[in-house]
Amino acid sequence: MEQHLKQEEVLIQIETHGGVPFIRAVNIINSKVELDNILYIRRDIHNKKLKKTKLKENDVLFSIAGTVGRCGIYPYKDEANINQAYSYIKI
Repeated sequence: MEQHLKQEEVLIQIETHGGVPFIRAVNIINSKVELDNILYIRRDIHNKKLKKTKLKENDVLFSIAGTVGRCGIYPYKDEANINQAYSYIKI
């Protein structure tokens, strides 16, 4: 299944498997990033068009839209990316 999402004025293709995890509000549960129900973006989109929002292990996420203030730590070694409803702090 494919979906499309407008991120930073760029239309990106979202996939249900493979690629780079794309963290959304539904993935932050009890201050943790859960990869259940995760969507993915292609690695080339992650490395080029969305390179400013790459996540690495132990980055702290916090919501800046919707439910403002929801936060969590990204605990995984593999890189991920976030949508426009979140910001992050590099640790």
